[in-house]
Amino acid sequence: MLTNSPVKFDIDLEKLEQSFKGIQKKLHPDLFSHASTQEQDYSASQSAMANNAYQTLKNPQFRAEYMLKNIFKTDVEDYTLPQDFLIEMMDLMEQVSEDLPPDQLEKIQNQVNEQIEESCKALSKSFAKQDLETVKRQVAELNYLTRVKNQVIEQLP
Repeated sequence: MLTNSPVKFDIDLEKLEQSFKGIQKKLHPDLFSHASTQEQDYSASQSAMANNAYQTLKNPQFRAEYMLKNIFKTDVEDYTLPQDFLIEMMDLMEQVSEDLPPDQLEKIQNQVNEQIEESCKALSKSFAKQDLETVKRQVAELNYLTRVKNQVIEQLP
């Protein structure tokens, strides 16, 4: 790494949003509608890059995957999760795919949101320790939890 700063998973989402809005106020393509084609192209590419960075950083799953790949030069592609976790996720996905009433879906959603929150806290500690094997497991688990969460959202009225 270029600095001796510790690697941090946690970010201040309000500061991130403020920073993103500040960048977009300067680079948004609409501000360059009367500029040269070269300036318009530059604005569009820089604005898109800022938007991509913002979307990556604000999402814990994407942020963790980005950090693994770009800072630690590894990923979770080959990580195999424990069988008990996979069975738990399959059970949850089956429950969600059934025709459940909204209150039961919301109960599952709350359960998954709590697991995601705990997973993010654990990821923060693991990144701080640079315990990459644990980070890989936690990111792989977070991927499954996020899938369940998205499936619940799709089922909710």
